[in-house]
Amino acid sequence: KPLNKMKVIVQKIGKGDLTQNLDTLSKDEVGIINEAFNKALEQMRTVIRSIANNTGKLAIAFQELMKLRLKMPAIFA
Repeated sequence: KPLNKMKVIVQKIGKGDLTQNLDTLSKDEVGIINEAFNKALEQMRTVIRSIANNTGKLAIAFQELMKLRLKMPAIFA
């Protein structure tokens, strides 16, 4: 049963639900694998948050550049 539960959660993650975590209560091989998978999943979440944050910053910088362009058309012509 632990492998079936793991399979269901991993399938959800595969479909994009990164809110899932695997059960790490057991200390057998399945629990160890689940713990390693959860750590990898947390790293993915961190990378995605960083990308989203940097994308927002880039959009703001682009908007500022466009404002400057309107103020100084000769420089960007």
